[in-house]
Amino acid sequence: MKRLGIVSDVSYRGKLVTRAEATPSLGEKVFTSDGKQIGLVERVFGLVSRPYVTVKPTSRKQKLMGVIGKELYLE
Repeated sequence: MKRLGIVSDVSYRGKLVTRAEATPSLGEKVFTSDGKQIGLVERVFGLVSRPYVTVKPTSRKQKLMGVIGKELYLE
């Protein structure tokens, strides 16, 4: 797996905000460090060299605040 970045915040709409190390494709699957899928890349914005990414969680039942500061990965 390829490292996406570290979760910096949860938006008011329930999306994870991450500063990406590289530009991912929209719709790419996003995983936690233990290999569980947490969501999909929904939006990429900011600088091309180091963009921000919003990740749409796959489940509404996930405890998102506990993910802040954790590393996320792409397949």
